[in-house]
Amino acid sequence: MHNKKYPAYTLVLTIIILALALLSACSKTYSNSSPDASSAGRVKIITVNFPPADFSRIVGKDLVEVRQLLLPGVESHVFEPTPQDIIAIKEADLFIYGGGSSDNWVRNLLEDSEISSENTLIMMDYVTTVIEETTEGMQEDHDHTGDAADDHNHTGDDADDSHVHDDSVGHGDDNDGNNHTGDHHVLELDEHIWTDPENAIKISAAIQNKLIELDTDNAEEYRTNYNAFAKELHELDNEWHKGIADSKRNTLIFADRFPFRYLTDAYELEYYAAFPGCAAETEPNPATIVFLINKVKDEAIPYIFTIEMSNQALAGTVAEATGAEILQLHSLHNLTVEEANENTSYLDLMYKNLENVLKALN
Repeated sequence: MHNKKYPAYTLVLTIIILALALLSACSKTYSNSSPDASSAGRVKIITVNFPPADFSRIVGKDLVEVRQLLLPGVESHVFEPTPQDIIAIKEADLFIYGGGSSDNWVRNLLEDSEISSENTLIMMDYVTTVIEETTEGMQEDHDHTGDAADDHNHTGDDADDSHVHDDSVGHGDDNDGNNHTGDHHVLELDEHIWTDPENAIKISAAIQNKLIELDTDNAEEYRTNYNAFAKELHELDNEWHKGIADSKRNTLIFADRFPFRYLTDAYELEYYAAFPGCAAETEPNPATIVFLINKVKDEAIPYIFTIEMSNQALAGTVAEATGAEILQLHSLHNLTVEEANENTSYLDLMYKNLENVLKALN
C-alpha cells in the first residue's frame, strides 16, 4: 500500500480553508451593522436583545458597529452567554443591557471582570420601572427566579394605570405599597420597558449621550440622528394615544404571558392575562382557562392575543371555546429569523402592534 504524498502548498491551503471555516462557524452572530462595511474607527456596541440594538443602529448609523448577542428566533429568557460572547463584551466600547432579573449573569460578569461602568449602559436606570402584577384570574408564577424588585435603583415618578396600583419604582423605593395578590410570589421588576414609546425615547437619549462621551468628534451627528428618531417615536406615541382614545373597547385578553405592563399603563388599557410578565410557568391551571373563556364570552370580546414565538396552545383552547380570533402582540425582545432577514425595526413592530390592538378594540 502506497502513501500518497501531497505538495506542501496543498497542505497549507487545506489548513487555511479549514481554519477559516471553523472561525466562521464559531463567530456567526446577528448584527445590525453592514457585514461588508469596515469597522475601523467605529464605536463597538454589544447588546443582549433587540430594542437597544435597533436604537443604537439608528442613533449611531455608520459610526457604530452593533452586535446583538441574542440570535434571531431564540427565546430571550433562556439565553446564556458563550465564552465568545464574554470576550466580545469585554472588548466592546459600550455594553447595553436591561438590568432586570434575566440579566443576573451580567451582574456576575461585571463583578468578576475589569469592565468599567463607563462602558456599560443599564436601560432600567433611565426610566420609571414598575413591578410585575398579578391580576384577576391570572396564574401566579411559582418558579419565577431572580432578584426581588428592590434590588435595583431606578429613577422616575409613580405611574397610574387602569388597575389602580401604586407600584412604580423610584430611586431607593422598597416597594412595600404594592397591591399584588399571593404573598409567596417574589415581586420582580417588569423588564419590558421598551414597550412604551416614551421609554424608548429615554433609552435612545441615554445611548446618544453615551456615544457622545465615547466619540466627541461626532457629537453633532449623534444629536442629529437622535433628534430625528425621537421625532418618529413621538409620532408613534401620538398615534397610539389617538387610536386608543377613538376605540370602542378598552380591554385586551392575553391567553399567554404578559410582557406589556408598560404599554397598557401608557395608554390606560385594561387587560387580563394567563401569566404575569414573561413567567417561567406556561402551563395554565383549569381555573385560569375557565376565567379567560368566561371573560371573553361575558364581554363579547372578538380577539385574543398571544406573543411572538408562542406555541399558542392556550390561545387555541380559548379561541375554540369562544369563537374569538387570535392576534399577535410583539414584545420586541427579539426578532424571528424572517423578521431579521427583512431588517424589521422597532417602529415596524410597534406600528403592527397598534394595528392589531385597534383591530381588537374596534
